[in-house]
Amino acid sequence: ILILVGAGFLLRDLYPDLAIRRYIWPIVFIVVGAIIIIRPRRRCWPPEDTPAGKTPDASLGAAPAGDRATWSHDDFVDATSIFGGAKRTILSKDFKGGDIVNIFGGTELNLLQADFKDKAVIEITTIFGGTKLIVPSHWEVKSEAVTIFGGLEDKRNQTAPSEMPAKVLLLKGTVVFGGIDIKSF
Repeated sequence: ILILVGAGFLLRDLYPDLAIRRYIWPIVFIVVGAIIIIRPRRRCWPPEDTPAGKTPDASLGAAPAGDRATWSHDDFVDATSIFGGAKRTILSKDFKGGDIVNIFGGTELNLLQADFKDKAVIEITTIFGGTKLIVPSHWEVKSEAVTIFGGLEDKRNQTAPSEMPAKVLLLKGTVVFGGIDIKSF
């Protein structure tokens, strides 16, 4: 971003007759809109194995019918919230990780029904927003996220180490003026 801003100022100095200033904001809006439209969505609502209009079985850990949350069997979660919110429940038994982007918005990711082998990586980018992760208490959560005027708080009840194989959820990314809360119920 800084390179693009510098290049814009440099173009103005190199070509003073070029009137690019009036085209900057329309170009920015067109690029952001194109990214939102082109970006693939990995939602699963209604799921393939549930007919449309039917309420999913509560034993699967799905959201109640009145809840606006989406739930998915996908192995990789992709959530983007800009000036809004997203609520996801992951049911995958081979969870790989995910990519969460929050700009002036928030995401709640429920991983209580998910499972994985050894390690899963979630890339989190939060700017003036928040992320709430609900994970089982026996998972080990490690953070390599960079926080600038933000925070990461683990609110889980830490119990004695169990004999279960270690499952490590690795959080990477950047948090600027935002926060990440880790909970378990």
